[in-house]
Amino acid sequence: MASNKNNSTLETITQLLTTPKGFASVSIAIVGSLFVAKYISQASKNRTGKAQPNPNSNAKSNGYDSVIPFTVKQDEKPVIRNNNEFATIQYQRLPKDAQLKRSKDFFTFMNMRRSFRHFSDESVDMEVIRNCISVANTAPSGAHTSPWTFVVVTDPKKKMEIRKVVEAEEQINYDRRMKKTWVDALEPVISNLHSVDSISKPYLSTAPALIIVMKEMYRLEDGKKVDNYYPNQSTGIAAGMLFTALHNANLVTLPSTPMGAEKAIREICGRQQNEKVFLLMPIGYPAKDATIPYRTNKDWRKDMNKSMVIV
Repeated sequence: MASNKNNSTLETITQLLTTPKGFASVSIAIVGSLFVAKYISQASKNRTGKAQPNPNSNAKSNGYDSVIPFTVKQDEKPVIRNNNEFATIQYQRLPKDAQLKRSKDFFTFMNMRRSFRHFSDESVDMEVIRNCISVANTAPSGAHTSPWTFVVVTDPKKKMEIRKVVEAEEQINYDRRMKKTWVDALEPVISNLHSVDSISKPYLSTAPALIIVMKEMYRLEDGKKVDNYYPNQSTGIAAGMLFTALHNANLVTLPSTPMGAEKAIREICGRQQNEKVFLLMPIGYPAKDATIPYRTNKDWRKDMNKSMVIV
């Protein structure tokens, strides 16, 4: 009985394949199946979650003309106080409504800043980088010692040297130096670039420039050591101002701390022992296919009710 049924099925398939109408039907069915399979596969690759708003969902540009709304001028003639020269200041005030609007607009602008790990190799005008570092150089510092140096690296060989030593040391960091909780916290952030078992930092050689923020522990004047005061705090403030200036210039960066590679980087850059690497920052434009961690209103920034406390 089963044999007769099988024979009948084979005869039906034979008829389908040997008649023009049947062959066309089978061909259409096969092509349709392949199309559906490809669509499902592509949809799986491009899988996206549920869309949720973020603070920048409705952000708009108001144009790109620079605006200097007020001035702070030091009088040219000094005044003497306790045998030291001081200066009086001409300080323009803004109306309260303008003050409120500017503070809100600036927050909206800075809230669009993100850290990038995928960079285009498109060059950046060195004068733009210089202007951004000039902004950082205006930072306040302990006793006005300005304990920082910003080393700009554009040479491809030096960038590759830095990349190799950073990748090697970071693999050691992940394997031995860093706690598992630290590694687990970083994994969601770096997983679009490399795994914790195979460190790769192509942006260090792809980005058109690297800025090495050096912290100057002490100064050398006529071969003698001269103390700098609050070098950590001062350099940190300058670095924050550099991030702001880069964002204002339509550039992106990434704050990285190359633990274990500091000495090698200093030597590659030909810097003296009184300087220590504070931050390693790739500078440039995002790659066309760049991705960043997905954020929503819930986790965009730290809750301001926790960041700001009035007492």
